[in-house]
Amino acid sequence: MFKRQICLTGDDTGLNNVDMACCDIPNPAQNCTPEETWDVVKECDNTHGVTNLDCNYQKKVGIGYSRIASKADTETYNNLGFDFGSIGSMLVSNFGSSGTSASGSKNIWSSSSFEIKSEETVHGLTFSVPPGYKTELIQVVGTCGIYSIRTPKFIRSDTNMANETSVKEIEGNGTEILIVT
Repeated sequence: MFKRQICLTGDDTGLNNVDMACCDIPNPAQNCTPEETWDVVKECDNTHGVTNLDCNYQKKVGIGYSRIASKADTETYNNLGFDFGSIGSMLVSNFGSSGTSASGSKNIWSSSSFEIKSEETVHGLTFSVPPGYKTELIQVVGTCGIYSIRTPKFIRSDTNMANETSVKEIEGNGTEILIVT
């Protein structure tokens, strides 16, 4: 897996009988298999309410570590120089070329959005749930090895007590576009 190369010859270190070798460490963003999922990031239940319920969510967008990444993994790769800034474009291109898109929105990955190529940022998001409804806020999330990319694509699903559902896409500026009723 690692290509071994001799780095030092002779005794340049002051140590005797030490065999030093350098290894090429593969970039974890280059060798991962991308997967895209819809994650329910917030649920607000106002099915028994009589007035609107304000729901708050701390929206995360950008690159972070996936749930499978251990603390040792993250520290090791950071110390080797594989930080979010250096791997962002490579991760996004992995998704754009993979052909797998649970969201049906391959354009998320082909966009040059700086938001999804940099470290996760958090922004507050508030939405109102009408009486008699349950709302789910759903986000498109990509995982690739130890990394996750939280996209700016959100869907809002409102279901009433008669199980009638309306689905809206939430744009980056907060505008809601009705998709299905």
